[in-house]
Amino acid sequence: MKIYQSYYAEYHYNPDLELIETICFPTTVEMTDKAYKIEQLRYVDLLQRYKTTRLLINAIEFRFPITPAVQEWNAENVAKQEIALGLKKQAIVVSRDFISQMSIEQAIEEEQGKILTEYFDNVQEARDWLIAV
Repeated sequence: MKIYQSYYAEYHYNPDLELIETICFPTTVEMTDKAYKIEQLRYVDLLQRYKTTRLLINAIEFRFPITPAVQEWNAENVAKQEIALGLKKQAIVVSRDFISQMSIEQAIEEEQGKILTEYFDNVQEARDWLIAV
């Protein structure tokens, strides 16, 4: 079920799988640092509301290069919340745009060791990995 949509992404929740799926839109190319932070804080709100343990990020169309300053902000304001809220496993379907892909990976590094993370180039493979025990 769709639980949120913005100009940049939409979010779906599957209660049976305890899974939130994020689908990033190509409009992320127009994103500013401020817009990115607002989107991330909305995502944290969704995690609080739906108490999920699994996250699938479909970032194939993600086009926003996350700067080191924003990566640092993300580590403090998002990654710590994900851990505190009980997120256990995340699958990230990466963008074809190498710069965006690298900034996503760097933004996720802070969580390494606390949240099991894998990168995929196929949404179904990512979903299958997330729901495997």
